[in-house]
Formats: sequence, C-alpha cells, structure tokens
Amino acid sequence: MNESIEKTEMKQKKTNWLYLMAMVLVLILAGISYVANHIPEIEKTLGFNPPGKSSTSTDYSSKKHDLEEKICQKIIEEERKFQHRNNEIIDDFEFDLREIINRNFDAAENAIPSVVKDFSSFGACNKLCYKMAKDKITGSSDAQEAIEQSLNKVLDHCAAGTVEVDQLLKNYEIKLAENSNEFRASIAAELKKPEFKVLNMSAIEKIAEDMVEIQTTVNRNILSTISAEVGVGLELLFIRSTYQVLSSVLAKTVAKMAGSGTSGVICAAADGPLPIGDVIGGGIAVVGFAWTAWDIRQAIKVIPEKLSGQLHDSITNYRSEINQNAKDQAQKLLNEYRTSTRELVNEVSDGIF
Repeated sequence: MNESIEKTEMKQKKTNWLYLMAMVLVLILAGISYVANHIPEIEKTLGFNPPGKSSTSTDYSSKKHDLEEKICQKIIEEERKFQHRNNEIIDDFEFDLREIINRNFDAAENAIPSVVKDFSSFGACNKLCYKMAKDKITGSSDAQEAIEQSLNKVLDHCAAGTVEVDQLLKNYEIKLAENSNEFRASIAAELKKPEFKVLNMSAIEKIAEDMVEIQTTVNRNILSTISAEVGVGLELLFIRSTYQVLSSVLAKTVAKMAGSGTSGVICAAADGPLPIGDVIGGGIAVVGFAWTAWDIRQAIKVIPEKLSGQLHDSITNYRSEINQNAKDQAQKLLNEYRTSTRELVNEVSDGIF
C-alpha cells in the first residue's frame, strides 16, 4: 500500500517538473522573440551602441542629404539669376550699340555732299588732276593726301563711332565680370555657413577661396580693339576706293597732263596757282589746255553721282563691319563667361558631393 502511494507521488512530481520546464522554455522563447522585435528601442533605452554602428547614422545621412539639396537649390537659383542678368546686359549692349552706330554713321552720311562738292568744281578738279600727274611723275602721294583731307569730314564721324563702340565693349565686359563676381560671392557665402560643416570642408574652403577672387576678364585676348584693328583697315579701304573712283574718271586728263608738260611745271601747278607763263614757256600747247579743260568739264558732270554712290557704299560697309564685329566680340565674351560659370558649378558639385 505504502509502496503504491510512493510511486504515485513520484510520478506526480515528475509531471510537475516537466510542466515547469515547459513553461520556462515558453517564457524564454517569448523573451527572445520580444527582444528581437524591439532591439532599436532597447538599444536606445540602454544607451547601447554595437561596434561599428552609430545610433545617429540615419539622422546624419538625412541631414547631409538635406544640406546637399539646399546647396543644389541655391546654385540653381543663383545661376538662374546670373543668366537672367547676362541677358539684360547683352540686351542693353545691343540697344546702346544701335544708338552709337546710327548717330555717328548717319552724321557721316550727311557729310557726303560736302565732300562731293570739294571735287565737283572745275578749279578743284583741275588742281586734283595736276596732283595726280605729279604723283605719276615723281612718285609722291599728293593726290591721295588731298583726297584724305576732304574725306576727313566723313571719316571723323566713322572714327568717333568706332571709338565709342570700343568703350561700349569695355564697359560691357566689366558688367559681365561684375555679374560673375556677384554669382561667385553668393555661392561662396552660402558654402561658408556653419551648417555646411558636415560636408566636405576641404573642398568647400578651396572652392570658396577660388570664388571670391575678383574676375576682371575671362580672357584678355578675346577683346581686340576695334578702332586699332578693324577701323584702321576700313579707313584705308575707304580712302583707296575714293581715290580709285576719282582717278578712273580723271585718268585721261591726268595722262595728258603728265605727258605734255615738264615735271617742274606740273609740280608747280600741283603745289600752287597755275603758272601760265611757265606753262607756255615750257612748251605746253594752248590746244593741250583746251583738251584738258574739255575733259575736266566732262568729268565734273559724272563725278557727283559716282563719288556720292561710292561714299554711300563705303559708309554702309564701314557701318556694317563695325556693327557685326562688335556683336561677334560681345557674344564671344558672353559665351566665355557662361562657360566659366558652368565649369564653376561643376567644380562645386564634384568637390562637395
């Protein structure tokens, strides 16, 4: 009897022990599951940072991304303002260029009748013929100098316009440089803000230093002086074409003068009043003077139209060349500043990001 009771009690104890072990195992598994599902909260509560992992890494990445976005937006905004200002500068330049060109070259056109008058009278035309004959005999350039002296009434206006265009281009380049410097200074000031210290500071400091340097020109070789290079060539062409028109009309008369008189008489006539006594003594027949007088009178009938047309054409060519040259240089400068700015933006992006 007692033995049976003891066996029953032992069996009950064993059952109770197994049940207890099962409950402990269930609790352990439940604890493991809870911990696995709440590791971040537990780490934050305990202040525990596993090796190689920072509790602020997510916040850092987010902040860095936000700063990069902010810089990108600032660069886009400033570059948009930079390009808008450039467009205003080129528009102002072209407006001022038209005003300068029209004012000066219209004045040159208005001076044409005065120049034509200088070579349309019998006395003036006769004098010019003797100068051309002298040049042919002696190799001098008296006729060209006389023509140039009269042409100055036109050329002075053309030259004045060219000088004004030169100055306009220089002021235009200064404005482009100022706009570029404002863009650089704005980006540099943004990069120097304390909030951007989390980014690539060595790159930021270098870029900021580069950006605050005053940029006076992109390339000094781009801006050539129009008056020194283009203007001089156009003036010479202007004088040469005028000389060719007059010499072609007066060629027959000049040939007769050069072939019918002595060099002394020709030079005297070219340099001063016609010495009638010396001319007759030198052997020039009176009939020769009649021929040349007839030729000159025929010449002065066609000179006004031919010379006026040539002067109008020369001024039109001069005006067009100066205008186009100025526009080409202005566009070249603008492109250089745009390229420089784009390279700078790329430098910022590559250096920081």
